[in-house]
Amino acid sequence: MTKQVLRTKARDLLTELWLKRGEIWEAPPSGDTFFPVRTEHIIRHVLQAQLDEPEELPREKNGSDVAGLVDRSNNIIRVAQKYPQEWRRFTAAHEIGHWVLHPRMVLHRDRPLAGHERSNTARSSREVEADIFASELLMPKRALTKLFETNFGGAVNLSRPGLLQWLATNSGKSEIALSADLRQRSLAVASATSANPGATLVPLAKRFGVSPTAMAIQLEEMELVS
Repeated sequence: MTKQVLRTKARDLLTELWLKRGEIWEAPPSGDTFFPVRTEHIIRHVLQAQLDEPEELPREKNGSDVAGLVDRSNNIIRVAQKYPQEWRRFTAAHEIGHWVLHPRMVLHRDRPLAGHERSNTARSSREVEADIFASELLMPKRALTKLFETNFGGAVNLSRPGLLQWLATNSGKSEIALSADLRQRSLAVASATSANPGATLVPLAKRFGVSPTAMAIQLEEMELVS
């Protein structure tokens, strides 16, 4: 599937959640309070599946950790709770991706997912598809772009006056390192607690409930940081 198809499917799921918000929440969220996206509500109220959240899941035969599991025959998605919240959220979104995108996948296990796995070119096409879907589900382009422009006034790139100094102040990295490495710049923006010329911010990663690396990769994909 193309990235556009994957993103459209994720947005369709978010639209279903939004339309059902009056049935799900006692006090339905507004557009500003809809994020971080409640993956548990998507599983239970949109997919109509059960969500099981044990502390941990049985390891693979080779000893690898298992953090997420799709069990379609029993209508269950399982997400282990022993991992950091951002990992649990991305793992849940990834399993939702498998559920929506891969209907013939009856039973599937995943290792802990923090969101940086998208950079691994050795992953199978199904895993890459679920990663892209999860990223759009948790950090949808429209909402992220709107907040990004509010916070930073537009795309962040090296031609911007004072950029490196501001990023260095926010990240503790040197201006030389930030100048040379796009991922370091993206991480600094994803975690920034202030904006040039000084407004206090909730970091983008925290606002959308993802790891800084997951947010950094999404910002690069959307060409909001270059």
